[in-house]
Amino acid sequence: MPGTRLLIVDQDEEFRERLAKELSAEAFDVEVAADRNAALWLAERFRPELMIVEAFGAGAEGRTLVEDVRDKEPSRPIGVLYIIPEEAVSPAVREAFMGLDDFIVKPPFISELVERLYTLLLRMVHMQDVVNNLGQFITKFGGLTSPRRMRLTVMFADVRGFTKFSEKHDPETVAAAINNLSEYMGDSVVRFGGTIDKFLGDGMMGLFGLDEYSEDHELAAMYSAQEIIDDLNRTHTLSLFAGTDMAMGIGLHSGDAVVGPVGPAFRRDITAMGDTVNVAARLCSEAQPGEIVVSTSTFAKIGERVEVCDQREVSLKGKRLPQQIFSVRLR
Repeated sequence: MPGTRLLIVDQDEEFRERLAKELSAEAFDVEVAADRNAALWLAERFRPELMIVEAFGAGAEGRTLVEDVRDKEPSRPIGVLYIIPEEAVSPAVREAFMGLDDFIVKPPFISELVERLYTLLLRMVHMQDVVNNLGQFITKFGGLTSPRRMRLTVMFADVRGFTKFSEKHDPETVAAAINNLSEYMGDSVVRFGGTIDKFLGDGMMGLFGLDEYSEDHELAAMYSAQEIIDDLNRTHTLSLFAGTDMAMGIGLHSGDAVVGPVGPAFRRDITAMGDTVNVAARLCSEAQPGEIVVSTSTFAKIGERVEVCDQREVSLKGKRLPQQIFSVRLR
């Protein structure tokens, strides 16, 4: 897309000037900044469509700088490619950059850099389609257009062993496995009356009880969780993970949460928020491979229908006191 406005922010003068020269030759309209103040000044006047930002420099942590730039015009999308040192790459870093954010290792190959920038541009072009389809997404949440407090059962499920699998396979195989796995988990959630809040790489967040008139959402979530655990070995999903010690871990927690739209217009999402969601995520982290872990609030509703495999106290992040949790299976 010739003429795309691109702002490069990096303290290394030689590096940023080299990038500016190479990307100008690729028909980008380029400006450069060495620090935070210069970047903010240029961003306001140049109004970049894309930014390349030194993640841990530029006079401030790179992501904080980008947040400040975006806050100036929250309705205008800006694609950002962060430059990070190779030693900083980790699973957590990979999960942190998505949507209109991406990262590349320093020093980048120019061909890869240009490809990443064009990928961000394509995401921005299609962003309006996402906004236009938001109404369809909202209908899955009962037509919610404003935040609403509800009692829900929140499910977090993810794959144990997926990182090891990803390290041994090419990106296309990993993507195919994730898509297959997401379809498998999502089908089960929907079949038992739940709603898919979001997919999280090799995991998923599901909500049960969004329908104000639904009953027994705790038990519905348990049925879905049991099916996900039990049927994994009977689907072709597992064949994609041949040679990998792979199993699911699931956490369920019931309580009050606020459900509604969040984010600026071009990145708005419908999601559940609050401590109930956080606890469910922590329980999923506590689950061993093949284990369903539930909180006391969920167990109180399903206790007569399940077999307790284990009962233990754990310290959950954000909680002062140890929490009682139950490892369960349907009877």
